[in-house]
Amino acid sequence: MRAARFVLGWVGSVILGNAAAIIAATLLQAETLTTVLAVAALEGCVLGLGQRWLFSRMLPGHTLRWFQATVAGMLIGRGIQFAIDTGPLLPLSYRWPEAAQFLAAAGAGLGFGAVMALPQALALRGRIPHAEIWVAARGAGMAVVLASLFAASHALGGLQTGPVATFAILLALLSVCGILEGAIEGSVLSWLLAPSHTHRALADVPQPHYFIRNER
Repeated sequence: MRAARFVLGWVGSVILGNAAAIIAATLLQAETLTTVLAVAALEGCVLGLGQRWLFSRMLPGHTLRWFQATVAGMLIGRGIQFAIDTGPLLPLSYRWPEAAQFLAAAGAGLGFGAVMALPQALALRGRIPHAEIWVAARGAGMAVVLASLFAASHALGGLQTGPVATFAILLALLSVCGILEGAIEGSVLSWLLAPSHTHRALADVPQPHYFIRNER
């Protein structure tokens, strides 16, 4: 039951982060690096605060580090994403077969997610064994998001809507993606935080020399 509540809370934090990002991006008309990073900072803060609250009981003493790592990872990941989106490769990809574009979207999501997760994994070191698994989990979550958005954009490409309806559709799509992403990430992190897994894995980790009691 506790794990289920954690996953649901994680899903909620991802949805709130996505909603904050799309609202801010719309209001700021985020098309420059400065505005994109401002939106990324807001998204990272909303996401980090929600997840920090979830961690308050499970990782006491690590919540501030997680918040800082979340914001830093978001800024780095969105900065790289902006560079790719405004670079010469993206227009060339429009000529690729649809299947190749779909795989490219999933691959890009995997990369962006892994970059965003790296600071978080460093913040988890010493508390969760095999924190690198989190990097793979977040990469998988972002891969699902970008692949789903690509598929939805092609399915709805011919739909004629006004700006309000377009915003509502995008918000709904991001909410659905948030459910998928949050379920993947929250489930993996809940498993990593489970006492049975944590204690068993830590038992296999050699202890540093300063933990060895001097018996002389």
